[in-house]
Amino acid sequence: MSSIKRELLPISDSNIRVGLLGGSFNPAHSGHIHISLNAIELLNLDYVIWLVSPQNPLKYDMRDSLDRRMSYAKLIARNDKIIISDVEKFFHNTYTADTIRILQNIYPRIKFIWMMGADNMIQIHRWHNWRDIFDSLFVAVFDREEYANEVLASEAAKCYKMSNLSLNNFKKNELSSGSWYFFRIHKSPLSSTVLRDICHDRKNVTYKKIADMKEINSNVDYLKDIVLSSLDHDQADDIKVCDLLNKADFARYMIIVSGRSSRHISSMIENLMDRLKSVNIGSSASGVQEATWILLDAGDIIVNAFLPEYRSLYKLEELWGKG
Repeated sequence: MSSIKRELLPISDSNIRVGLLGGSFNPAHSGHIHISLNAIELLNLDYVIWLVSPQNPLKYDMRDSLDRRMSYAKLIARNDKIIISDVEKFFHNTYTADTIRILQNIYPRIKFIWMMGADNMIQIHRWHNWRDIFDSLFVAVFDREEYANEVLASEAAKCYKMSNLSLNNFKKNELSSGSWYFFRIHKSPLSSTVLRDICHDRKNVTYKKIADMKEINSNVDYLKDIVLSSLDHDQADDIKVCDLLNKADFARYMIIVSGRSSRHISSMIENLMDRLKSVNIGSSASGVQEATWILLDAGDIIVNAFLPEYRSLYKLEELWGKG
């Protein structure tokens, strides 16, 4: 277990608070960051660990391998207080109750808090030994989509009492096991399911609902989610995100990728433009005919897709820096 301890946290076992956010992260997105940052603020957490599961026992449509989901989660998170971990690959199984027990044994001085979206609270009674989760630590439930009423009527809510602490007291309270709290934070309109649907051009109910959401057009992080998910889905190589805040006024982010061939570059950009159009976001591209360097302009997001030799020649990462 000593090797696990070294890999999981960049600190020694100490009296700190750490949130655990588990899931397949298939793919990770800004909603995961949104929940994590809210938890850090509301619960006075030192870190949040994203436990990227090798295989979710309740899901069988894992889009990508563990390594690829890990790599993409690291690309998305980019925050010193968010730790991306695949530690569950070392365990006999990936049941949440067992993972929590193992981590508490490895780090007896750390105060762990289990974090999850409202949709998981509704069906957590289906999880393996789910009562052990509530019995072993405090559970923080965060609002997602339209689940508020169902959360309060869930099987878990009937068995375990919601904490009566005020929001100001969560930062200093011990957060006892056997209790939970429903944090009604601003909800993201995107989810892993929606991003997969957009990439696969699935015209289901959720996808149609997202297409009319004005928030997608007004929030650059949602736009970045769609762009990065599309590029990753089409197997773009060496994706880099340059944060242009206080560096340039023509865009908020510059994304730089490589393709294996001119055809590959053209295909990934054409697909990206189609997917953006499907959620009512306009874009334009130049350099498509030669397809050695294609520049796509989606307003707050600029994408530069290169053949590797042209990327090395123009060195945009050095010019704009990695965000």
